[in-house]
Amino acid sequence: MQLRIFVLFSFLASPIYSVSAGLEGLNKGINCDASFSSRPENEKIIIKNIGSTFSANNIDSGVSCTAWAGSEENNLWFELSSDLDVYGVNVQTKQYLGNWPLTHWPHYSQPDEILQRMEKWDISSTGFVNGAKYPVGCLANAPLRYGDIDSDTKNELVLFLGNDLVVFSPDQGKITFAAWLSLNDWYTLEDGAWYFEDDHGNDIKKPTDPQYESRLIHNRGPHHAHATGIRGYGKIFIGDFNNNQTPDIILWQKIYESKLESDPVRGFNLLRNQYTFFEKSENETAKGEYLPQEDTSPETVQGWLTANNLTWQKGFPSKSECAGQEGQLIPEMHDPLLNDPDVLK
Repeated sequence: MQLRIFVLFSFLASPIYSVSAGLEGLNKGINCDASFSSRPENEKIIIKNIGSTFSANNIDSGVSCTAWAGSEENNLWFELSSDLDVYGVNVQTKQYLGNWPLTHWPHYSQPDEILQRMEKWDISSTGFVNGAKYPVGCLANAPLRYGDIDSDTKNELVLFLGNDLVVFSPDQGKITFAAWLSLNDWYTLEDGAWYFEDDHGNDIKKPTDPQYESRLIHNRGPHHAHATGIRGYGKIFIGDFNNNQTPDIILWQKIYESKLESDPVRGFNLLRNQYTFFEKSENETAKGEYLPQEDTSPETVQGWLTANNLTWQKGFPSKSECAGQEGQLIPEMHDPLLNDPDVLK
């Protein structure tokens, strides 16, 4: 999956956007796996018009359809295929708008902690490293969404692919931003217990063993090296932070590693915070893309967050969409086991 793919407040004097409304207020779209007969009439009309437009243009995407999203106000609807292609249709005029493959965005990156162990153990990326089997907050249950994330009057598609967030501009036919929101290379105590048992079920943990094992390395074979489990989470903030009338994105990411058995405190240690500042480009070669501003120091970015009282829980995502947990804080991103006071405020 990685090979195919891959929000903010400002100071009071500058334009202020809602830090979460742009992403939380998106049209969540329609998943393709539901029975057609059980859908409401407005959905049936949209789906029929998409299908007839595809037929008229000799496009067969239905067998791989994942989700549709769009707007009943402007009649523009988009389909995401399981092959990671996006198709566009005006459902009122039945005009086919084209299709675009979701190719790798060059400014997407995984943390060094993951890349180094993948290289050491000759592991290729399969989406598992990104925690694709454990989508954070169940956001990937609605993988395609549509709306204006940055108050620039232009709508974007937002995709949740595993635990990657991807922003795609239909106007420009390209990805304008992408980031990982969660990395899960660890076993829970229950899932990983068998790695620390002998053939008779006896506990063989040593004080130098990690409390939580790496999934990635133990997937290489049973009773492999006792590699330390790693967790990582990312939050997004959108707005005009540097007061230049241009939308920005701050990406705040945290990386944790498991404590050792010898540690009397259970859980994880914070390895580092990573603050990355992205600004919307006006350059013709990357117009509309949120490009990382390497000359903006982490201290400056952290200062913008502090000055605007933007805490970890105010970033996106924070609210779960899992059944029975709707509206609650996403447990893993705000876990006391992380031993990090940031995630509790």
